[in-house]
Amino acid sequence: MAQETQFPPEEQTPLLTQSSEQPSVPRHSTPQNAVSNIDQRPEYSFASLLEAHRLPTHRMGMVWVAELGICIWIITVWITVLTNQAGIFTFHPIFQSFALYCFYQGVIILQPTNTPASKRTGLLVHEAFQLLGSLSIIIGASCIFYNKLSHSASHFTSWHGILGLISTSIVLIQALFGMLIGFETSRDYILGDSLGRKLWRFHRASGYLLLVLMTATVLTVTKADWVIQVTTSWSIWVLTISPIVALIGLLSLSKLSPFMNSATISLELSALFIPNKIFGR
Repeated sequence: MAQETQFPPEEQTPLLTQSSEQPSVPRHSTPQNAVSNIDQRPEYSFASLLEAHRLPTHRMGMVWVAELGICIWIITVWITVLTNQAGIFTFHPIFQSFALYCFYQGVIILQPTNTPASKRTGLLVHEAFQLLGSLSIIIGASCIFYNKLSHSASHFTSWHGILGLISTSIVLIQALFGMLIGFETSRDYILGDSLGRKLWRFHRASGYLLLVLMTATVLTVTKADWVIQVTTSWSIWVLTISPIVALIGLLSLSKLSPFMNSATISLELSALFIPNKIFGR
């Protein structure tokens, strides 16, 4: 009896299948080879993607930890902002929090995918979430920039502003890099599938590091004067703990090198940013 094909984890095969299962396209490939490569791809199948996420794995519990943390955080942000509207500034936390939520969903959707069809479909959904998040973070950044201009306020005078500028810049670079190696057209006619697979590892690792930086950025907002004025002590704690919990859950899904220990990173972040003057302020 023929042995059933075993597909490796998503981390090892982000671009559909292993090279042994699907011929790679070299950088000097012709359009004819690219067309041949396209013909061998599996059909998109959302049913296959959903089925992959129904399979019990040892990491599914951490998926729910990440989802619970990020959902509690974004709900708290939106309730706080929408009940204390402040003109165009209101759109800044709304769009920035939605961007981080989209980035989380884009990563989680790839955990796991275990067949060629689910891998290809998962990559498509990942791209949609990441593009939506990138557009959202641009809108949010534009809102706060315009708000400061209209009030003749200084830019990037706090850790939140500085980290926000760095995060937004890296998001745009990461998005362009992701489109280059993720879009099938660019892999077929520019990079080739083999090179795209190698570059994907850097894209994936830098993506997790970017989420760590973005978490640090949202944690610094608990020190902002406006947040302190309009929130309660309970809200500050939720805005501090929930993104740390979400980050622990998300990093636990990865298989990065041992120095990227999620618990260590999150504990260090909590020590830096956990509110030290909660009561009686």
